[in-house]
Amino acid sequence: MSVKTDDSVVTRLLDENEEYIQLNEEHMDLKSKVELLRQKKHLSPEEDYELAQLKKKKLAGKDRMEKIVFEARANM
Repeated sequence: MSVKTDDSVVTRLLDENEEYIQLNEEHMDLKSKVELLRQKKHLSPEEDYELAQLKKKKLAGKDRMEKIVFEARANM
């Protein structure tokens, strides 16, 4: 599949697939939270733990989004 086709699949999913839309919104929210923590010069142990948890959740969501794209491409 070409990048253009992937872009059209993602665009379609963002228009039509509620799970993908929700995962994308959550991914963007988690990305913002991760960036805020990364901007700090020093993290407390609690913040360090929170950062690790946010990254794991973000990655899990991204993996699910990629699976949805893969399935959508297979059904084209």
